[in-house]
Amino acid sequence: SPWPSAVEDSSGTGMVLALARYYSEVPVEDRERTLVFLFTGSHMVGSPTNDDFLERHQDDILDDTLFDIAIEHIADDYPFNDHQPSARGTFVTENPVVTTLFARSLVQTGLRRTLIFPTETPLGVPTDAGHFEEAGIPIVSLISGPVYLFDKADTLDRVVKEDLEPLAAMYIDFIARMNRLPDAFFKFKVTGLSRGLLLILFSPLAVASFVYGRRWQQRAGATGNSMKTT
Repeated sequence: SPWPSAVEDSSGTGMVLALARYYSEVPVEDRERTLVFLFTGSHMVGSPTNDDFLERHQDDILDDTLFDIAIEHIADDYPFNDHQPSARGTFVTENPVVTTLFARSLVQTGLRRTLIFPTETPLGVPTDAGHFEEAGIPIVSLISGPVYLFDKADTLDRVVKEDLEPLAAMYIDFIARMNRLPDAFFKFKVTGLSRGLLLILFSPLAVASFVYGRRWQQRAGATGNSMKTT
């Protein structure tokens, strides 16, 4: 971080630390799945530590990873709405099950101004989870973009302290919802499925259109020739 940077990215780091403390107190026999808590530096220089982690652990940790849950920027909307939450975006890999579970947890905890975005956007995923998404790791990545994000004004006053406990409760609820379902529910993207279904549905139409188009051209050519002969 270049400045005090309480929001970018101390606020997200604090949230992950809080969740790590919470889950460390859950008895091993009560843990449905393994959670790995990851902190990486070098955000301001292209995040090479993310790439290093991806390269080192693609055959062990990442090979068993269902989702990367990334948390950044619990920010207020200063200078427009001092101490009120800045709009947040959460990029979610296009899995309808995970999207629904996350939306339910948001509604249940009453978090304001939180939007859900797909990962397939013109800008890709402009978060610290972007490198993981590009590597094929499904993500749920929360971020916000207030105007002071890369500025000395990013002090502790900019963190929405009232949202810290609700956000932690939301992630605990979301992870609990995921843990009630088997792995198979999380291992597909609706975009790839949709493309496959569209291919199955429209391939016969495309073939029929091609055949009909060729016949129409042949008939048109025959009519043209007969007119010239006449």
